[in-house]
Amino acid sequence: MLRTTQILLCLMTFSSIAAHAGSARPKIGWILPEQFQALPGSGEEPTFRRTFGLSGEDAGNWSERLVVISVEPPESGATARAIVESFAAEIRARCPANHESMLPLEDDGGGTIAVMTWHCAQGADTARGEAGIVKAMTAGGTPYVAVAEGRFAPFADGKSPVSKSQRERWIRFLVSATPCTQLSLPGCMPDPNAIMNAPAAPLSPEEQVQVSAAEGRGQALLHVDQLAWRATDYAVKRKLLKPKAKSGLFLAVADDQGADHVYFMRGKKVQRIDFDAAGQPSGATKLDALPSHLLPRRRAIETAIEKGVDICGNAANNAVIQHEDGQGWLVYLLGATTDSNLAIIGRHLRLHVSSTGTVVLSREPSSRACIALNLRGDPRMDEQPLYHVVSHLVSEVPWETHVFQSLTFDIPIYVITSDAVWHVQAGRVVKLAI
Repeated sequence: MLRTTQILLCLMTFSSIAAHAGSARPKIGWILPEQFQALPGSGEEPTFRRTFGLSGEDAGNWSERLVVISVEPPESGATARAIVESFAAEIRARCPANHESMLPLEDDGGGTIAVMTWHCAQGADTARGEAGIVKAMTAGGTPYVAVAEGRFAPFADGKSPVSKSQRERWIRFLVSATPCTQLSLPGCMPDPNAIMNAPAAPLSPEEQVQVSAAEGRGQALLHVDQLAWRATDYAVKRKLLKPKAKSGLFLAVADDQGADHVYFMRGKKVQRIDFDAAGQPSGATKLDALPSHLLPRRRAIETAIEKGVDICGNAANNAVIQHEDGQGWLVYLLGATTDSNLAIIGRHLRLHVSSTGTVVLSREPSSRACIALNLRGDPRMDEQPLYHVVSHLVSEVPWETHVFQSLTFDIPIYVITSDAVWHVQAGRVVKLAI
């Protein structure tokens, strides 16, 4: 048999992220293994059907195939289990000695998902055996079945002919086959062509507030980040910072009047780098202490770091800007990398710290996992990617860090949240009509 206990556990826990080409908002999504492609001669039926097989095979001559198809339910209101049992009846008709095992993964009263494994040592009218897994689900009110199956030489009854690699790719495919209740689900991301050509969509009042905040914060982050790296280059070239000195803090302060400064703080000593109206370093001044009005900002950074740095990358930067409402500071602990070909999109941290700089009011990560964009694209291709697509699960609107990184590297980023696709470029966040 197909190790039904192992399959059950895998189907409940496996996760991955990819996309398949399809409609703008697919009802069902899946991830196709690399070695599979659409089978020639599979044709189109009145119902939705997609059939995939190994290279060199076709619809009538295949050894292994994956199928996604919409089906007519056996009866009105039939559960996913009833649909699978109807599928099992078809198998028994061609293989009376079929062995099957039903795995009811979900049952919320409607039996939303059901899985069955089967194997037949030798069909009644063929000289071959078969084995596979079928998964039934409902998407948008329509029942769907996803099937992974293989044809084999006759085998001993009760023995599985399925190899480990076959079983693993079948499980990956069936786990990815899911109703697209959210665009960010594995396999449910819209067709890239549909994203690229989509017009802008109107924003709700709440979205307008969130987009405005992301745009403003992202541009502010870019400004202070550029101040920091320009000041660092200026100070290092002029040997204003001792390379063997213990690590300290830096504080980039953007002034509305154009009087920007970056303060490098090591112990009690402070090195201030001044900027001219064009945004270029124009001089340096040694100070005995940080100006008193900047002490809350310094404390805000120190407080944020004390709460733990759970970011990604092999380097780290910090930035502090004032909260829009004037109440406290937004401190960013930004994952970074010394690899110029990568851009760290997540995980960054945003901490809202009190006006005194001593109390963390909130602490939020920009993503659940580490996300890095390869700015060079596929190393086998002598082309840079025209855009990047990332999923975003922690909020319904892109973060300011998406705006910041898009501006920093001058790249468009398409951000896919649970129910929308957003275009981030040139400091703007636009919701797309997908």
